[in-house]
Amino acid sequence: MPVLIVEDGTIVADANSYVSVDDATAYFDTHPDQATWDDAGEDRQIWALIRATRYLEARYSGRWRGAPVGFVGSMTGLVQNLSWPRVVYSPQGYLYGSVAGQYEIPSQLIEAECELALRDIREGSLSPDKKRGAYVTSESVGPLSVSYRQDAPSKTQFPELEVILSPLLEGNLYQMQVVRG
Repeated sequence: MPVLIVEDGTIVADANSYVSVDDATAYFDTHPDQATWDDAGEDRQIWALIRATRYLEARYSGRWRGAPVGFVGSMTGLVQNLSWPRVVYSPQGYLYGSVAGQYEIPSQLIEAECELALRDIREGSLSPDKKRGAYVTSESVGPLSVSYRQDAPSKTQFPELEVILSPLLEGNLYQMQVVRG
């Protein structure tokens, strides 16, 4: 059985998920795909949550607002495995963070991980191999024909994640922060 180590906002050593199976199950209690989650079984749910966290970490690591608590608190010896919790100032001026050493894991991040875990269960992968890339300009099989633009994305895109995570991200998928020297 895989081991799920949940980051609860206290800088948990070796954390590999932001969401526990119980919290994900509670999330899916009011979700249209509740049966898909429930039918997967606990081992599959754990692997899906771990893969969802890995995807979030790999895909968005350079785009999160703020700084990891472990970075800010490096003088105190905090070692942080995941990108969150973070010290982040929102546009409204409040801080995601410190209340007696407890840091917040944003609800948007929890929702995104749950949605990705469900996709992983349904589709078997969050990053399927793409053989077409951006090079296929036309493909015909009998009467069916498919053409792709030169700039077609070669990675799987999840636009709804961008919407869910937008308050936590700098810019968008095609922007980056530029600082004048």
